Amino acid sequence: MKIGQEVKAIKQFVYGAGHPQGGRNALIVGAKYRVTDFSWSMSTFAIVDIHGNKLWFNLNNEHFEMEKKDAIVESVVAKYLQRSKLGIKKYGTTLEENNVDNFLSHLQEELFDASLYIEKLLSQRNGTNEDKLLLLDDKLSKIKK
Repeated sequence: MKIGQEVKAIKQFVYGAGHPQGGRNALIVGAKYRVTDFSWSMSTFAIVDIHGNKLWFNLNNEHFEMEKKDAIVESVVAKYLQRSKLGIKKYGTTLEENNVDNFLSHLQEELFDASLYIEKLLSQRNGTNEDKLLLLDDKLSKIKK
Protein backbone atom coordinates (compact mmCIF):
# COMPACT_ATOMS: atom_id res chain seq x y z
CA MET A 1 0.00 0.00 0.00
CA LYS A 2 1.30 3.44 -0.88
CA ILE A 3 0.03 6.94 -1.49
CA GLY A 4 -1.30 7.27 -5.04
CA GLN A 5 -2.18 3.58 -5.31
CA GLU A 6 -5.62 2.80 -6.68
CA VAL A 7 -8.16 0.78 -4.72
CA LYS A 8 -11.44 -0.43 -6.17
CA ALA A 9 -14.68 -0.10 -4.19
CA ILE A 10 -16.44 -3.47 -4.02
CA LYS A 11 -19.03 -2.68 -1.36
CA GLN A 12 -21.07 0.39 -0.46
CA PHE A 13 -20.14 2.45 2.57
CA VAL A 14 -22.94 4.42 4.19
CA TYR A 15 -22.27 7.31 6.59
CA GLY A 16 -23.46 6.87 10.15
CA ALA A 17 -26.35 8.93 11.53
CA GLY A 18 -24.04 11.33 13.39
CA HIS A 19 -22.21 12.41 10.22
CA PRO A 20 -23.39 15.46 8.20
CA GLN A 21 -23.83 13.08 5.24
CA GLY A 22 -25.64 10.59 7.53
CA GLY A 23 -27.36 7.76 5.69
CA ARG A 24 -25.83 8.64 2.32
CA ASN A 25 -23.57 6.38 0.32
CA ALA A 26 -19.92 7.47 0.22
CA LEU A 27 -18.58 5.06 -2.39
CA ILE A 28 -19.56 4.01 -5.90
CA VAL A 29 -19.17 0.24 -6.24
CA GLY A 30 -16.75 -0.54 -9.07
CA ALA A 31 -15.14 2.90 -8.97
CA LYS A 32 -11.44 3.34 -8.29
CA TYR A 33 -10.16 5.68 -5.60
CA ARG A 34 -6.62 6.91 -5.00
CA VAL A 35 -5.02 6.45 -1.60
CA THR A 36 -4.32 9.93 -0.23
CA ASP A 37 -2.79 8.99 3.12
CA PHE A 38 -1.40 5.86 4.69
CA SER A 39 -0.44 4.82 8.22
CA TRP A 40 1.67 1.71 8.76
CA SER A 41 1.33 2.01 12.53
CA MET A 42 -2.46 2.08 12.38
CA SER A 43 -2.72 -0.24 9.32
CA THR A 44 -5.08 2.26 7.73
CA PHE A 45 -5.36 4.23 4.51
CA ALA A 46 -7.45 7.18 3.43
CA ILE A 47 -9.35 8.03 0.26
CA VAL A 48 -11.49 11.00 -0.72
CA ASP A 49 -15.08 9.88 -1.21
CA ILE A 50 -17.66 11.07 -3.75
CA HIS A 51 -18.62 13.97 -1.46
CA GLY A 52 -15.05 15.21 -1.05
CA ASN A 53 -14.67 13.82 2.46
CA LYS A 54 -11.51 12.02 3.55
CA LEU A 55 -12.36 8.55 4.86
CA TRP A 56 -9.99 6.20 6.69
CA PHE A 57 -10.23 2.41 6.28
CA ASN A 58 -8.39 -0.55 7.78
CA LEU A 59 -6.13 -2.37 5.32
CA ASN A 60 -8.17 -5.56 5.58
CA ASN A 61 -11.60 -3.98 5.15
CA GLU A 62 -14.50 -5.32 3.14
CA HIS A 63 -15.15 -2.18 1.09
CA PHE A 64 -12.11 -2.21 -1.19
CA GLU A 65 -10.14 -4.56 -3.38
CA MET A 66 -6.45 -3.74 -3.29
CA GLU A 67 -4.97 -3.71 -6.76
CA LYS A 68 -1.58 -5.42 -6.81
CA LYS A 69 0.98 -4.24 -9.32
CA ASP A 70 4.27 -5.80 -10.30
CA ALA A 71 7.06 -3.21 -10.08
CA ILE A 72 9.15 -5.08 -12.64
CA VAL A 73 6.33 -5.10 -15.19
CA GLU A 74 5.56 -1.44 -14.44
CA SER A 75 9.22 -0.58 -15.07
CA VAL A 76 9.26 -2.36 -18.44
CA VAL A 77 5.96 -0.75 -19.48
CA ALA A 78 7.37 2.68 -18.62
CA LYS A 79 10.43 1.95 -20.76
CA TYR A 80 8.22 0.87 -23.67
CA LEU A 81 6.21 4.09 -23.41
CA GLN A 82 9.40 6.18 -23.29
CA ARG A 83 10.80 4.31 -26.29
CA SER A 84 7.55 4.87 -28.19
CA LYS A 85 7.70 8.63 -27.54
CA LEU A 86 11.32 8.71 -28.71
CA GLY A 87 10.44 6.77 -31.89
CA ILE A 88 7.51 9.04 -32.71
CA LYS A 89 9.71 12.09 -32.25
CA LYS A 90 12.57 10.61 -34.31
CA TYR A 91 10.54 9.05 -37.16
CA GLY A 92 7.34 11.10 -37.08
CA THR A 93 5.12 8.01 -37.04
CA THR A 94 3.98 5.21 -34.77
CA LEU A 95 4.72 1.53 -35.17
CA GLU A 96 1.00 1.00 -35.69
CA GLU A 97 0.88 3.51 -38.58
CA ASN A 98 4.12 2.35 -40.24
CA ASN A 99 3.31 -0.24 -42.90
CA VAL A 100 6.32 0.27 -45.17
CA ASP A 101 9.29 -1.05 -43.17
CA ASN A 102 10.47 -4.65 -43.41
CA PHE A 103 9.92 -5.61 -39.79
CA LEU A 104 11.29 -9.15 -40.22
CA SER A 105 14.62 -7.71 -41.36
CA HIS A 106 14.61 -5.24 -38.45
CA LEU A 107 13.90 -8.07 -36.03
CA GLN A 108 16.66 -10.22 -37.50
CA GLU A 109 19.17 -7.35 -37.17
CA GLU A 110 18.11 -6.75 -33.56
CA LEU A 111 18.50 -10.45 -32.78
CA PHE A 112 21.96 -10.45 -34.36
CA ASP A 113 22.88 -7.57 -32.06
CA ALA A 114 21.33 -9.34 -29.07
CA SER A 115 23.36 -12.50 -29.72
CA LEU A 116 26.53 -10.41 -29.88
CA TYR A 117 25.66 -8.71 -26.59
CA ILE A 118 25.09 -12.12 -25.00
CA GLU A 119 28.45 -13.37 -26.27
CA LYS A 120 30.19 -10.26 -24.94
CA LEU A 121 28.60 -10.62 -21.49
CA LEU A 122 29.40 -14.33 -21.34
CA SER A 123 33.01 -13.68 -22.29
CA GLN A 124 33.30 -11.01 -19.59
CA ARG A 125 31.78 -13.30 -16.99
CA ASN A 126 33.59 -16.50 -17.87
CA GLY A 127 36.50 -15.50 -20.06
CA THR A 128 36.39 -16.32 -23.76
CA ASN A 129 36.31 -19.86 -25.07
CA GLU A 130 39.70 -19.26 -26.65
CA ASP A 131 41.10 -18.24 -23.25
CA LYS A 132 39.68 -21.41 -21.73
CA LEU A 133 41.22 -23.56 -24.44
CA LEU A 134 44.63 -21.91 -23.91
CA LEU A 135 44.39 -22.53 -20.16
CA LEU A 136 43.37 -26.14 -20.72
CA ASP A 137 46.19 -26.64 -23.21
CA ASP A 138 48.64 -25.12 -20.74
CA LYS A 139 47.41 -27.42 -17.95
CA LEU A 140 47.65 -30.49 -20.22
CA SER A 141 51.20 -29.61 -21.25
CA LYS A 142 52.22 -29.30 -17.58
CA ILE A 143 50.68 -32.71 -16.81
CA LYS A 144 52.61 -34.31 -19.69
CA LYS A 145 55.94 -32.97 -18.34
